Amino acid sequence: MSHLPRITIITPSFQQAHYLEECIHSVSEQDYPNVEHIVVDGGSSDATRELAAARVDRLLEASAGRARQMNAGAAVARGDYLWFVHADTRIAGAAIRHLLEVLAERPLWGRFDVRLSGPGL
Repeated sequence: MSHLPRITIITPSFQQAHYLEECIHSVSEQDYPNVEHIVVDGGSSDATRELAAARVDRLLEASAGRARQMNAGAAVARGDYLWFVHADTRIAGAAIRHLLEVLAERPLWGRFDVRLSGPGL
């Protein structure tokens, strides 16, 4: 069996419990078996940490600030590729496989088109 690259998804979060559950669920529903999910909390006083603790591979706390949180997650990540997914983001079930296809064609970077949702959009 060939090596399946490990994808580490790093989610910085601060006071985002109301979004985070759907984000975590969308990561757990991926049709790719080699995923590590790290949530890095920036000191939330809502239920962010409690919500993430039992549902992700690692829960970290770092100083508030998206870049600091992303760097803290990257420092402990074990993946071959890192994917930074914000707490208010939902990813489609085949997203990781698509990402790997894009990286096979352009190994330096990849991106997805996005669709915004919410009132007035």
